[in-house]
Amino acid sequence: NYSHEKPGRGLMAGNSLRINRKWIVRGLGFALVLMGCILRVSDPYPVEISRLIYFDFLQRLAPRTFDADLPVRVVDIDEASLSQLGQWPWPRSKVARLVEKLEGYGAASIAFDILFAEPDRYSPHRLAEDPIFAGYLRDAIDLNKLDNDQRFSNAITGRPVALGVAARPDLKTKQIVPRAGIIEIGDQPGLLLPRALSWTPLAVPLNETAVGIGGINVSPVGQISVVRTVPLLWQGPTGIIPGLGIEALRLAIAEQNIFVEGAENERGIVLSVSLGAFHIPTDEIGQVWMHYRPDNPGLYLSAADVLDEKDNEQLRSEIEGRIILVGTSSAGQVDISETTLGQSVPGVSINEKLIEQII
Repeated sequence: NYSHEKPGRGLMAGNSLRINRKWIVRGLGFALVLMGCILRVSDPYPVEISRLIYFDFLQRLAPRTFDADLPVRVVDIDEASLSQLGQWPWPRSKVARLVEKLEGYGAASIAFDILFAEPDRYSPHRLAEDPIFAGYLRDAIDLNKLDNDQRFSNAITGRPVALGVAARPDLKTKQIVPRAGIIEIGDQPGLLLPRALSWTPLAVPLNETAVGIGGINVSPVGQISVVRTVPLLWQGPTGIIPGLGIEALRLAIAEQNIFVEGAENERGIVLSVSLGAFHIPTDEIGQVWMHYRPDNPGLYLSAADVLDEKDNEQLRSEIEGRIILVGTSSAGQVDISETTLGQSVPGVSINEKLIEQII
């Protein structure tokens, strides 16, 4: 039977088999590439969470190192401050005094990671509106001079002080007018920024005198998880408002404008944010991927120490020429966030680390 086969038939069969195998391998390779592309575009939850877990692992493997020379500090309304000076909220006359002391120590800028949404209920001017107290007060007394909100307003007027507002998930629009000039370069890069449907208000007259206003949220509204990215800018009902961290930096370097660079031919994509000499790469919606360092108690200054009437040269060396964020770590008053290092820290700490990272 073998003698009757045509010459070369076995060779042709072998070549055909090799060709078939080659196309099978190519087909499998194409299918794998196609599947990979589909997974990347659709980005299902298991793929996303695996990527983020790996990101966290790399952070813990190589966290950012602590640099005490970076010009950022936190003034903490801590348990010791509450024990010495009374429960929070303090009268705004006391907060005004805190501003005056910080300026006296040479702070480059001051930013409050605290909301001043309602009038000060401790103000004598407000107490006079209560019928019970009004009966004990003489009509001849002009209590307008004892308005704690006005006292705080006078303290921040003309000074590099930023007040915080919080993004709200409802449509109760509050007219928060941005203080920073936002210049967009490209095809509407601010279009898809994290959105605030409305903002918490600023009490009168603080809403008129503050030279800086920044969003205190460190993650988009409704997102509760490990904070890996922090928005630099927010799209709100009255325009783009910077986050508190970049607003504090803006005031410290006396810049008016923040530049948002977008893609030329792709609408709503952010490439970077620039402020003075700082050029900050971001993701496509204007967020910074955080590179954390372990929280360090050495960067926290007690508010009670700052408010002490005695001049403290050690405090001056920590405050002079630095950006000061005012927040609280006291139990029951603080918004706690988790970093990629597995630490639970006050929100003010994340804004402080953001400024460090930019610098």
